[in-house]
Amino acid sequence: MTVYEANRGLDAEPDIVLNTAADPARAKAWLTDVLGAGDVRLDTEPPRLRFTWSGGSGELHVDAGGAGASTATLRLDCAGDEDLARRALDALADEVDQNFGAG
Repeated sequence: MTVYEANRGLDAEPDIVLNTAADPARAKAWLTDVLGAGDVRLDTEPPRLRFTWSGGSGELHVDAGGAGASTATLRLDCAGDEDLARRALDALADEVDQNFGAG
């Protein structure tokens, strides 16, 4: 297995990002590229979300970025390619936008 890491700014508070990431339905959406069709086990301990699946493990760390923003760091330990973590964070950003815009 290989470790992949990426960082990304998000236009939402850290708790919104973590709650979105940890929502089981939304986790499937933003982690599809990583997990495929498998099940994931989520363990939230703010500011971190740890997750495991049959093909590996990962950790999302979300820090406040000021003025309603945050910075997310995603670390994956799995098979894949070098853009895997970046693509997952992009998908998470889309889910956060949908979740944040829904309210």
